Amino acid sequence: MRIIAIISSKKVITFIGFKTRIFSIILKNIIFARNIFP
Repeated sequence: MRIIAIISSKKVITFIGFKTRIFSIILKNIIFARNIFP
């Protein structure tokens, strides 16, 4: 049971990290676009 819990927690952490990475990329693109088109 502990091994399953560790694997699931790792999956959740990687999923959150993936989401935050996508969000940061989108945010950078928005800032970049605003700099080009004021």
